[in-house]
Amino acid sequence: MGNLHSEQHLSNDLVVNTLRNISKEQAIGYSKIKKFFSEGDAGIAKTFWIMLRKKLPNHKYSSVYFCPTCKKFDLEEQGKKIPW
Repeated sequence: MGNLHSEQHLSNDLVVNTLRNISKEQAIGYSKIKKFFSEGDAGIAKTFWIMLRKKLPNHKYSSVYFCPTCKKFDLEEQGKKIPW
């Protein structure tokens, strides 16, 4: 498994776990939370970044990308571009 693939897997896991935590906290199904987040819901996005910063206070992630083909999330670090 290449390094890029490993990073993408870790990113997807972080996003999915954070969205699952939001789902539990707000008592809304995960699939709805994922849909709202993917569609750019401001409240879910704000909650996502707050939770992620609590979990990883020194992270450098600045945006999230959802690949519609592979159906996975990827986190992008400030100053780094997604390589595709």
